[in-house]
Amino acid sequence: MSEIKEKHPNWFKMKLERRELIRQLSPETAVNVLLACWDFLETGEKPKDMSPIESIAFASFMPDMDEAWSRYLQRVSARKQRNSQSVDIDRYRMTSTETEEEPETEPEPEKETDSKKESVRADKPPRTRRRFVPPTVEEVAEYVRTRGSNVDPQEFVDFYAAKGWMIGKTPMKDWKAACRNAERWERWQKKPENRDRARTAADYEGGDSFV
Repeated sequence: MSEIKEKHPNWFKMKLERRELIRQLSPETAVNVLLACWDFLETGEKPKDMSPIESIAFASFMPDMDEAWSRYLQRVSARKQRNSQSVDIDRYRMTSTETEEEPETEPEPEKETDSKKESVRADKPPRTRRRFVPPTVEEVAEYVRTRGSNVDPQEFVDFYAAKGWMIGKTPMKDWKAACRNAERWERWQKKPENRDRARTAADYEGGDSFV
């Protein structure tokens, strides 16, 4: 405690049981004891030239003053720690700011903007979906002839025209593919006189059949 001269507690708690001690002292002695306590808090050194009674009374206040010094040192230590942390944070911020400065680099190439993208899209012709056009009997007949197929063109056209050119529940997209598929139907293998009576599993395509 003697190392701390300029900084010291400016108050200490006097317990109630010390009151009886003060009452037993003469007013002059009580004043001298209390002044000695405050001097001790200020200098950290026990006052000299005290009478035996004053020394005894002063000693009874030592626990209170030791507690005041202990709490004072705790407050000083906590304050220093907070200040140290604050300084460390400031140093970290300064260091991180210096290190985070990005080096000079070449400018990045200009990215394609939305307007440019739109202009590129406008230059490209839109994709057009081919619309299905039902074939004529002549077109089917020509296709059947080139393939050497046994499909009846008129019956093929009539069958799918009656169904709205649907294959099951799906609109037809390629009538030539449907014509090639019809070549496998058994009805084209039958003789004309037996064609209407032939109804086998091969006569159906996706739930459709010729009538």
